[in-house]
Amino acid sequence: MKSGGIPYRLSPERLRWSIDPTKLPAVGEKTRLPLEIIGQDRALDALRMGLDIKQAGYHIFVTGTEGTGRTTMIRRILEERKTDSPSPSDLCYVFNFEAADHPLLLTFPAGKGRDFARRMDSMVGSLRRHIPELFRGEDYQKRVGRLERHYRGAQSDAVRDFAEEARQCGLSLVETQTGPYVRPELQVVIEDEAWEITELGILVEEGKLDQETATALEASHLKLSDELKELVRSNARLEETFLEELERVMKSVIHPLIHDSIEMLKTRFDNVDVDKWLDTVEEGLLEESWIRDEEEEELVEPFYRFGVNVVVDNSRLEGAPVIIESTPTFHNLFGTIDQRHLPNGAAFFDYRRIKTGALARAQGGTLVIMAQDLLEEGMVWPTLKRVLRNRELQIQAYDVGNRMVVGPLKPEPIKLDVKVILVGDTNLYLTLLQGDPDLQRVFKMKVDFATDMRRDRNNIRRYLSFMNKVRKQDELLPLTSDGSATILEYGARLAGRQDRLSTRFSKIVEILIESDYFARQAGSAEVSMLHVDKALDERVRRFGRTEENFLKMFREGTILLSTTGMAVGQVNGLFVMEQWDYAFGQPMRITASSSLGDGDIISIERETELSGSSFDKGHMILTGFIRQRFGQDKPLSLHTSVSCEQNYVGVDGDSASAAELFAILSSISRLPIKQGLAVTGSVNQYGEIQAVGGVNAKIEGFYHVCRDRGFKGENGVVIPAANVRDLMLNKDIVQSCRDGQFNVFAIKTIDQGLHLLTGCPAGQWRTAGGWTSGSVNDLVDRRLAEMAITMKQFGDRGDSLR
Repeated sequence: MKSGGIPYRLSPERLRWSIDPTKLPAVGEKTRLPLEIIGQDRALDALRMGLDIKQAGYHIFVTGTEGTGRTTMIRRILEERKTDSPSPSDLCYVFNFEAADHPLLLTFPAGKGRDFARRMDSMVGSLRRHIPELFRGEDYQKRVGRLERHYRGAQSDAVRDFAEEARQCGLSLVETQTGPYVRPELQVVIEDEAWEITELGILVEEGKLDQETATALEASHLKLSDELKELVRSNARLEETFLEELERVMKSVIHPLIHDSIEMLKTRFDNVDVDKWLDTVEEGLLEESWIRDEEEEELVEPFYRFGVNVVVDNSRLEGAPVIIESTPTFHNLFGTIDQRHLPNGAAFFDYRRIKTGALARAQGGTLVIMAQDLLEEGMVWPTLKRVLRNRELQIQAYDVGNRMVVGPLKPEPIKLDVKVILVGDTNLYLTLLQGDPDLQRVFKMKVDFATDMRRDRNNIRRYLSFMNKVRKQDELLPLTSDGSATILEYGARLAGRQDRLSTRFSKIVEILIESDYFARQAGSAEVSMLHVDKALDERVRRFGRTEENFLKMFREGTILLSTTGMAVGQVNGLFVMEQWDYAFGQPMRITASSSLGDGDIISIERETELSGSSFDKGHMILTGFIRQRFGQDKPLSLHTSVSCEQNYVGVDGDSASAAELFAILSSISRLPIKQGLAVTGSVNQYGEIQAVGGVNAKIEGFYHVCRDRGFKGENGVVIPAANVRDLMLNKDIVQSCRDGQFNVFAIKTIDQGLHLLTGCPAGQWRTAGGWTSGSVNDLVDRRLAEMAITMKQFGDRGDSLR
C-alpha cells in the first residue's frame, strides 16, 4: 500500500465511494416499488414461511434495527395475504341457563353475530309487548277464572265446614295477624267476646263459665286444632296445585308464541350450538316472570339473560384480520370482565361485561406486537406464552396488580387460531433467548432484518425507485441527478461499507424531507447535491453539541493532545462516543511507562475498573505478543503501565490495543512516536492488525482537532487495512487528503505501524539470530536483554549480601 512514495498511504479515491451522477440507472416516472422490501429477500422468505406454517409454536419473532422496514414489510405482506383468506367467525358470549357462572361462546359466520344479537333483542322485545296482551285476553281470563272458582271454592267450602263444626263445639274460627302473616286460630266466644283457650281458667274463676263446660271446650279445642292443621295443609296443597295449574295455563297460552319465535331464529341461523342454546332460551322464556312492578325492575334488570354479547364483530372485515397492538397491556391483549353495580350498590358480574382483547380480535389472522412494549407489564409475557402454547384463551376478571381473579365468571375459552408476530431489536431477542427457554418453543420462526445490502446496479435502481416513490407520496421536490447520487453515497455511509447500501430507509426518508426543506428555503424547484449536503451538515450541527464541547476542550487545552512533534511512550488513540442516534470520534492520548519488574503489563483502566471486558482482553493480548516476540531467549524483566489519559467515564472494545502496543514498544525502545498521527486497530498475539468498528467517525474526530489547530502536513490516521472497504469519509476530509493536508494510512501488521510512526524500520528476524541492527525490534530486544541482565545482577548482589 504505497501512494506518492509514502508507505501505506491511501489515495483520496479510496477514502470514499462516489457515483457519477451521469451514470445513474434510469427510473421511469411509472416505476413502482416492488412488494419485496429492498434488500430483505431472506427476511421476506422467512416471514412468509412462518405465516404459512400452521402447526403449534410457529409464531414469529422479527429482529433487526429500527428503520429497516420491519413494520412496513409485515404490513404489506399481511395486507397481501389477508384477501386470500376468509373472514373469521364472529364471537358471542351468551348466558348459560344451566351454569350461570360459565357463559357460553357461540360462533357465527362473519357479520352474522351482530344480526343474531339484533334479532334476539327484537324477539324478546316483541314477546314483552305481546305476552302481557295475551294475559289480558278474554280466553286467558276465562280459563284463569274457572281455575280460581274451582280451587278457591274448594278452599272456601273446607273452611266453612270446619267453622260450622267448631261453632257447634262452642268455638269460633278467626284470623289473627302475626307480623306480616295471617293465620287461622280457634277461640272461645263468651257473651260475644273472644277468649283464648288458655284464658278459660280466668272465666271459671270469675263465674262466667263452669268447670265442666271449660273442660269440654278444652277437649274440643284439642281435637279441632289437629283438624285445623290438616285443613291448613290441605288448602296449601290446593293453593300449590292451583298455582301449578295456573302456570300450565300461562305456559300453554304463551308457549306457541315463544316456540314459533325460537323456531324462526333456528331456521335463520342453522347452527347446532345455536339451536342447543335456543332450546334453553325457550325454557328460560317460559319460566320468566312477564309481569313485574316498576320497583322490582329497578332492583333486578329483567330479561338480561336473553341478550347476546358480540365480543368480536367481523361484519366489516374483508379477509383475515391484521391487528397491530400498540399498547399490549394485560387487558388489551387478553380481555377482561368489567364489574358493574346494581342500583342498590351490589357488585355484579355478568356475561354482557365480557370484553375481548387483541388476541381474540385477531382470531383467524395475525397479531403484531412490539416486543419491548410487551415486557413492560409483568404478567403479559408469561400469560402470552401459556395462551399460545395451549392455543386457548380464557377471559377472566383479573387484577394484574394483585395477580388474582376478582370475579366469579369463567367464560367458555376461545380456541385460538392466530399467528403472533413480535418485533424487537436483536439485543432484546438475545436477552430473552438467554433467560427464557420457552422463547424458541413458542416463537420458532426468527425473521432477521439486514441493516445493509449489496451495492450493485440493480439495488441502486431499486434505491432510486424507493426515493422516487417517497417523493411522490410526500409531495417533495424532484431530485437532480447529483442530489440522488449524494443520497446514495449517504446510504453507503450509513451501511459503513463502500460496497454496501444501508437498508435503514427511515434515515433516507428523513434526509429526503430535510433536503426538500432547504431547497424550498433557497427558492429552488429541485433538490440538488448542495441541498442534500446542507441537510447532512445541519443534522451534524443539531446532534453534535457534545462533540463541539469536546473540540472546545481540545482548543482550550483542557484535554491534552499533541498533533505535532515526537514523543516517547505516547500515541494518539481513537475512540467513539455514542449518544442516542449520533456517534462521533474522540481522540485520546495513550501513554506507557516502563521500568524493571517481573514482566507484567498493567492497564490503569483495568485496575481502576474503568474498562470493559473487550478492552481488557485486547490489553491482555499485548502481553502474549511481547512474550511471543521477545521472551523466547530471556526472561522479561520489565514492568509497564498503560493508560488512556483523562478517561473518567470508562472505555471498552479492543480497538485501542494496537495504539497501546505502539506506546509500550516506544517506551521500551525509547524511540519517539510521531504525534501528528492517530491510531486505531486491534492486534492479535502475532502482531497482525485486525479490523475495528466506527472507523469513519474515528478518522473524522482526529481530523476536526487537527483542522482546528491548523494542518502541518504531517497529520493523519493509521487504520487497519481490513477497514479500507469501510471508508466513507466526508467530502471535506477527502479534499484535505487530496490537497496533502491530511493522510489516511492502512497497515496490516504492527511492524508496518512501527515504521510509519517512528520513521525507523521495524526490522526482520535474521536466520542467524537477532533482529536487523538498529531497527525498532532490535532496540526493544536489546533493551529487554539489558533489563534482564540488570535484574539478574541485582538478584546476585542480594544473594551475596545474604
